[in-house]
Amino acid sequence: MLALQASEVGYFDQDEVNLLAELAANVSFALELMHKQDRITYLALYDPLTGLPNRTLFHERLTQSLQSAVRNNTSLALVLIDSSASRRSTTRWGSRPAIASCRRWRSGWGAPRATSTAWRAWEATCSR
Repeated sequence: MLALQASEVGYFDQDEVNLLAELAANVSFALELMHKQDRITYLALYDPLTGLPNRTLFHERLTQSLQSAVRNNTSLALVLIDSSASRRSTTRWGSRPAIASCRRWRSGWGAPRATSTAWRAWEATCSR
Protein backbone atom coordinates (compact mmCIF):
# COMPACT_ATOMS: atom_id res chain seq x y z
CA MET A 1 0.00 0.00 0.00
CA LEU A 2 1.29 3.39 -0.98
CA ALA A 3 -0.10 6.55 0.54
CA LEU A 4 0.59 10.26 0.50
CA GLN A 5 -0.58 12.28 3.44
CA ALA A 6 -0.83 16.04 3.78
CA SER A 7 -2.02 18.30 6.56
CA GLU A 8 -4.29 20.32 4.28
CA VAL A 9 -7.03 19.31 1.84
CA GLY A 10 -6.19 19.66 -1.85
CA TYR A 11 -2.43 19.74 -1.21
CA PHE A 12 -1.71 17.30 -4.04
CA ASP A 13 -2.68 18.25 -7.56
CA GLN A 14 -3.97 15.77 -10.16
CA ASP A 15 -0.49 15.25 -11.70
CA GLU A 16 0.89 14.13 -8.33
CA VAL A 17 -2.05 11.77 -7.77
CA ASN A 18 -1.53 10.34 -11.28
CA LEU A 19 2.17 9.91 -10.54
CA LEU A 20 1.35 8.00 -7.36
CA ALA A 21 -1.11 5.77 -9.26
CA GLU A 22 1.55 5.04 -11.90
CA LEU A 23 4.12 4.28 -9.21
CA ALA A 24 1.70 1.87 -7.52
CA ALA A 25 1.04 0.14 -10.85
CA ASN A 26 4.79 -0.23 -11.48
CA VAL A 27 5.41 -1.69 -8.03
CA SER A 28 2.48 -4.08 -8.50
CA PHE A 29 3.87 -5.19 -11.87
CA ALA A 30 7.34 -5.74 -10.39
CA LEU A 31 5.97 -7.82 -7.51
CA GLU A 32 3.88 -9.92 -9.91
CA LEU A 33 6.93 -10.45 -12.12
CA MET A 34 9.03 -11.55 -9.13
CA HIS A 35 6.33 -14.05 -8.13
CA LYS A 36 6.22 -15.46 -11.69
CA GLN A 37 10.02 -15.73 -11.81
CA ASP A 38 9.98 -17.66 -8.51
CA ARG A 39 7.30 -19.98 -9.91
CA ILE A 40 9.31 -20.58 -13.11
CA THR A 41 12.40 -21.38 -11.05
CA TYR A 42 10.39 -23.77 -8.89
CA LEU A 43 8.93 -25.54 -11.93
CA ALA A 44 12.41 -25.84 -13.45
CA LEU A 45 13.78 -27.59 -10.34
CA TYR A 46 10.83 -29.57 -8.92
CA ASP A 47 8.31 -32.03 -10.30
CA PRO A 48 5.00 -30.15 -10.54
CA LEU A 49 2.92 -33.23 -9.66
CA THR A 50 4.81 -34.47 -6.60
CA GLY A 51 6.79 -31.39 -5.60
CA LEU A 52 9.92 -33.56 -5.38
CA PRO A 53 13.29 -32.23 -6.55
CA ASN A 54 14.00 -33.18 -10.16
CA ARG A 55 17.12 -34.34 -11.99
CA THR A 56 18.22 -30.77 -12.75
CA LEU A 57 18.26 -29.82 -9.07
CA PHE A 58 20.00 -33.10 -8.20
CA HIS A 59 22.78 -32.40 -10.72
CA GLU A 60 23.09 -28.81 -9.52
CA ARG A 61 23.44 -29.86 -5.87
CA LEU A 62 25.76 -32.75 -6.74
CA THR A 63 28.01 -30.38 -8.69
CA GLN A 64 28.06 -27.97 -5.73
CA SER A 65 28.92 -30.82 -3.37
CA LEU A 66 31.70 -32.12 -5.59
CA GLN A 67 33.21 -28.65 -5.94
CA SER A 68 32.99 -28.14 -2.18
CA ALA A 69 34.64 -31.50 -1.51
CA VAL A 70 37.51 -30.67 -3.86
CA ARG A 71 37.87 -27.15 -2.48
CA ASN A 72 37.88 -28.35 1.15
CA ASN A 73 39.83 -31.55 0.47
CA THR A 74 37.05 -33.70 1.98
CA SER A 75 35.32 -36.91 0.97
CA LEU A 76 31.91 -37.17 -0.63
CA ALA A 77 29.60 -40.20 -0.62
CA LEU A 78 26.72 -40.68 -3.01
CA VAL A 79 24.10 -43.37 -2.46
CA LEU A 80 22.03 -44.41 -5.46
CA ILE A 81 18.87 -46.44 -4.96
CA ASP A 82 17.05 -48.26 -7.77
CA SER A 83 13.63 -46.67 -7.80
CA SER A 84 11.87 -48.99 -10.27
CA ALA A 85 10.00 -50.76 -7.46
CA SER A 86 9.26 -47.39 -5.91
CA ARG A 87 7.74 -46.20 -9.18
CA ARG A 88 5.35 -49.16 -9.23
CA SER A 89 4.24 -48.53 -5.65
CA THR A 90 3.93 -44.78 -6.27
CA THR A 91 1.74 -45.47 -9.29
CA ARG A 92 -0.44 -47.74 -7.21
CA TRP A 93 -0.57 -45.90 -3.86
CA GLY A 94 0.62 -42.36 -4.57
CA SER A 95 3.72 -40.55 -3.28
CA ARG A 96 2.95 -40.61 0.47
CA PRO A 97 4.38 -44.11 1.07
CA ALA A 98 7.56 -43.12 -0.80
CA ILE A 99 7.97 -40.02 1.35
CA ALA A 100 7.28 -42.07 4.50
CA SER A 101 9.95 -44.56 3.39
CA CYS A 102 12.36 -41.70 2.91
CA ARG A 103 11.68 -40.53 6.45
CA ARG A 104 12.20 -44.04 7.85
CA TRP A 105 15.40 -44.46 5.87
CA ARG A 106 16.72 -41.11 7.05
CA SER A 107 15.92 -41.84 10.70
CA GLY A 108 17.53 -45.28 10.49
CA TRP A 109 20.76 -44.09 8.91
CA GLY A 110 20.89 -40.72 10.59
CA ALA A 111 21.09 -37.44 8.79
CA PRO A 112 24.34 -36.49 7.08
CA ARG A 113 26.28 -33.47 8.21
CA ALA A 114 24.31 -30.25 8.08
CA THR A 115 26.82 -28.88 5.56
CA SER A 116 25.86 -31.49 2.96
CA THR A 117 24.38 -29.45 0.11
CA ALA A 118 23.33 -32.47 -1.96
CA TRP A 119 21.32 -33.78 0.99
CA ARG A 120 19.38 -30.56 1.56
CA ALA A 121 17.03 -30.94 -1.42
CA TRP A 122 16.20 -34.52 -0.46
CA GLU A 123 15.88 -33.66 3.23
CA ALA A 124 13.46 -30.85 2.39
CA THR A 125 11.36 -33.40 0.51
CA CYS A 126 11.36 -35.80 3.45
CA SER A 127 10.29 -33.14 5.91
CA ARG A 128 6.94 -32.66 4.18
